[in-house]
Amino acid sequence: MTGRFYKSGLRFVGVFLLLLGGLRPDVANAERIPLVWPTPNRAFLEGGSPSEYVQPTVSGRIESGLYGCTRTGGRQFHEGLDLKTIGRDRNGRASDPIFAAMPGRVAYVNRVGGNSSYGIYVVLEHEHDGINFYTLYAHMRMVDEAISVGTEVEQGAVLGIIGTTAAGYTIPRSRAHVHFEMGLQLDRDFNWWYKQQPYGSRNLHGSWNGMNLLGWDPLEFYRLALAGEIDGARDYLQGQPVALRVRVYYPGVPDLAARSPGLVGGALTEPRGGWDVDFSPYGIPLSFRPVPASVFSESTPGVSIISHDSNLAFPPCRDLLDKKGSGYVPGSDLERTSELLFGK
Repeated sequence: MTGRFYKSGLRFVGVFLLLLGGLRPDVANAERIPLVWPTPNRAFLEGGSPSEYVQPTVSGRIESGLYGCTRTGGRQFHEGLDLKTIGRDRNGRASDPIFAAMPGRVAYVNRVGGNSSYGIYVVLEHEHDGINFYTLYAHMRMVDEAISVGTEVEQGAVLGIIGTTAAGYTIPRSRAHVHFEMGLQLDRDFNWWYKQQPYGSRNLHGSWNGMNLLGWDPLEFYRLALAGEIDGARDYLQGQPVALRVRVYYPGVPDLAARSPGLVGGALTEPRGGWDVDFSPYGIPLSFRPVPASVFSESTPGVSIISHDSNLAFPPCRDLLDKKGSGYVPGSDLERTSELLFGK
């Protein structure tokens, strides 16, 4: 990476951290995770509209670059935020650097754009307040040569340059952007699940395959952080609405719960027969609570629906619940998540 990009990154970090440092004066000792906007575009920080920093799809609809049921008439889930470039070189290519949003460890680097729909991408792993989570930066033109797996980076570190790389479809230079994602990795041992699927292709990305990642809304996260309403991922997840609760017969400890004790209500070491898990309207696991073995019987199904909110549990772009008789069973998206969490 050239010195020009490196210096612009440092300058931008200083401005953002000054803003963040003024948050929550009523809680002077609160440990907030340091947070940096991942591109040099200041429009969001200055209160600009999404049209000033979000890159829409070919549809031209700004919503298509936002998180949620925002594509194909609301039927397609977009798991991140597409941030457009504001700088270009003499050939018209995007030239904006991409910054690490917060301190973390480089968990994965894919430098071959044709190997993933993410194109060239970098994943950082973060630990804060009992939550293990990731940020992901995709469609990069290039990754900085200093970025390699295991490297510890500070917030604002330059990861690479915004680009247009992707496998299976074409992103024109006019729509160059970084797909920015933050969320939870479901299972560190993802390959056991992948090998059981009829995909007919090799998993090139290990546990950092997109099918093993569940992203939440980055824009909402930043807005709440700037308003001083959250200190990090734990606050954010605890504040999310619960769309449904499932009960799973599983005496062990799910990998995600072991890595993120901040999601667990109760002791990991206590005797249990299984777990109650709350999910957000987009199927993100929000909490795990141990359930005594006495609650279960030999006829207890592997995953059962305990409760649901009819206004939240049926987003058009996520199949969380399917009607069966007088009740509900896990839909395809919830079923996949449950398999990865519990091996069921």
